[in-house]
Amino acid sequence: MSRPEDVTWEFGSFRLDTAQRLLFRDGELIPLSRKAVEILIVLVEHQAQLVEKEELMRTVWPDAFVEESNVAVHISQLRKTLSAEDGYRIDTIPRRGYRFVGTVSRAGSGSKGAEPVAQPSATVAGAAASQLFQESPNRLPATSQPLSAPKTPRGAAEAWLFGVATAMLLVAGFFVVRHYHANHSVATPPATSSAPVAKYAIFLSEVANNTGDPVFDITLHEAIATELEQSPYFTLIPEARLQQSLKLMGKPPDTPMTAELARELCQRNDGEAVVNGWIAKLGAQYVIGVRAVNCRTGDHLSDLQTTAGGKELVLKALGDITGQLRARLGEALSTVQKFDTPIEEATTSSLEALQAYSIGRQMMVQKGESAAGIPSFEKAIRLDPSFAIAYAALGNAYSNLGDTGKAADNIRKAYELRAHVSEHERLYIESHYYQFVTGDVEKASQVYETWAATYPNDEAPRTNLAAIYSEMGKFDRSLELAREAVSISAHDGQTYANLANAYIYMNKPDQASAVAHQAQSESRDSSTLRLYLYDAAYLQHDEAEMQRQLNWASGEPGIEDAFLDNQASALAASGQLQQARDLTERAVGAAKRAGEMGTAAGYEINEAQREAFFGNDVQARKAADSALAFAKDRDTQCGAAVVFGISGDLNRVRAIATQLDRDYPDDTFVQYLFLPMIRATAAIRSKDPGLAIKSLESADAYELGVEGELLPVYIKGLADLQAGDAQKAEVEFQKIIDHPGVVLNSPIGPLARLQIARAYAAEGKFAQARNAYDEFFTKWKNADANIPVLQEAIQEYSGRWGGQTPATHPSTQTNSH
Repeated sequence: MSRPEDVTWEFGSFRLDTAQRLLFRDGELIPLSRKAVEILIVLVEHQAQLVEKEELMRTVWPDAFVEESNVAVHISQLRKTLSAEDGYRIDTIPRRGYRFVGTVSRAGSGSKGAEPVAQPSATVAGAAASQLFQESPNRLPATSQPLSAPKTPRGAAEAWLFGVATAMLLVAGFFVVRHYHANHSVATPPATSSAPVAKYAIFLSEVANNTGDPVFDITLHEAIATELEQSPYFTLIPEARLQQSLKLMGKPPDTPMTAELARELCQRNDGEAVVNGWIAKLGAQYVIGVRAVNCRTGDHLSDLQTTAGGKELVLKALGDITGQLRARLGEALSTVQKFDTPIEEATTSSLEALQAYSIGRQMMVQKGESAAGIPSFEKAIRLDPSFAIAYAALGNAYSNLGDTGKAADNIRKAYELRAHVSEHERLYIESHYYQFVTGDVEKASQVYETWAATYPNDEAPRTNLAAIYSEMGKFDRSLELAREAVSISAHDGQTYANLANAYIYMNKPDQASAVAHQAQSESRDSSTLRLYLYDAAYLQHDEAEMQRQLNWASGEPGIEDAFLDNQASALAASGQLQQARDLTERAVGAAKRAGEMGTAAGYEINEAQREAFFGNDVQARKAADSALAFAKDRDTQCGAAVVFGISGDLNRVRAIATQLDRDYPDDTFVQYLFLPMIRATAAIRSKDPGLAIKSLESADAYELGVEGELLPVYIKGLADLQAGDAQKAEVEFQKIIDHPGVVLNSPIGPLARLQIARAYAAEGKFAQARNAYDEFFTKWKNADANIPVLQEAIQEYSGRWGGQTPATHPSTQTNSH
């Protein structure tokens, strides 16, 4: 290492005399060891540049062998000294060396920074690349003399760790199962801090295995993905998008991955670089390489290779050079240092465990077969019982299959082991633990906000936050986050679906339809998107469009049942209860055949809720019992308890409420939404409206959110009517009328007009009352005649207005049940 002549450097209040090997601050000598000062001199002389550890040790200890730990002790001493002055520090570049940060000048030069120190050299390529990236995120530094890496066909092993967030831990909706949005999981940063920034998209191509050992076939791709995804500034192009691009290009999924095809796929998905790797065996050693190519120009951006002395050292060696690759591609050295958990710590030190995990990920994410992935995840855990992210993936798979108990058990285990993961994985595990295990959505939202701020180009936390905030009733923030997710992952059809859903909740069906049609025009159609098109059409009273979506889903296994349930709710909302029952029976049967018992339970709860609010107590309790026979998860128990409260089975209400309170002590919605509703329904049935109103006070914060679908508002209105406070009841029922995008085809939608009519009448507002009655009867003009709540409404109307009957009431119908 070349050394300038002895000079005196100045930075801040410090003065560094290289001739005497002394450091002063404000003229006072700072007591430091001589070697610490010599280290500081080397770093200052190469300010803003990486100084490799080996080079630093050769310079400071030219005639002696020294352990790296000795260097670390002196670095620690220097950091404590520099901490007294803002703007000056020593950064550690993991597995490489150190860098001095802060402007310095020669003493007497007249101005700080007038004579900059050494220019960038070959040893500081990472620092130079970092500066280039910060100045122009769309440019990449190029290197020369590429290494030759063997080419192999691209296999199915190209999984994207933490792929589309909506593939993770799908959560069922409460009562009416139409929360199709992704669920998607600490100090809370300002909301604006999560806005996405310029991103650097990478296509992680194949890792060629030339060892003959199949354990490397999938594992190294997963390991590189783990390392790259620790970066806040890189984003990996998901496998689903690559497969979609191949389809649009008219190529089969298993098309051999040539360099030209990789570059084209990268360009089609707005990527910057293609990264691939290779491994070969040379005697007892393994030679490992990674390469990055500019996908627009074909220029080689970085070629790195290293050796490992044995199979057990391959993951560590691969992590070392992939960490270097991040710096070479322009990531700031500070974030490389901060987010660089070694691969063997972030995942597992066992190649066999990582291989099993990778196979499971391949089955669950790429092929959409969660059940098929479970044996592989379980094998990974057997091989390494401390494999945290494997537990999270296993919990994910069980959740996708509706087994919330096993899902929670495995996510809880991942949470207990989260000290052994990367920062990215820790945020994922903690957010999902709070959201899906404890149910503390306030804590979950805090972690998601931190995740979004830390990883500004990750759509997953924004997708999950959008879902949580809509559940809470924070619709403006939910819409903002859904928009951000689309801007980050515009190629992902699910982000469009989530945005459409956010518009529906805000009663903006035109915008929702526009978003959905845009996604379809870009070949990003999906069953979820179609469900939202149905919902938008429902709000627009466009029966033709609703029928088009039903026709599209007709006969499609795994899809049709959700549309049948949606149509059943729509028919029931118009009073056509028998047809609704028939469709629910078909939906439940389809879910049962698919083994989705939790989904079947949700459909039964929907029917039970309708029957209860319409006054069919016996049918309501029967449907609720059927739901509990299918599943006893949180949502099914909550829904059943409300039904039992409305229909008068108060012993069942008390038993379930006690169980829920014991099982979910930290669950935000159980404690502050569902239990208050359950207790209030029982109080109303017991003719104690005061107790009902008091019980619902704690639900105020979340009453307008989609998690409760305004049921607490409706129940509070019923309690106010029963208490004789018609004015307050009017306010509550008007809230329901004012939020059609949240209510959609819930039975309380039309019933709110009937109840507000009763409130108007009790207040003496007879003209308004009659109009409200007429609106209800118009909505129920095709209703089954023998629904108790309808018969009561007709009697009230004719009794109040001198024997007149509403012109639209279905008194001539003779439906039998």
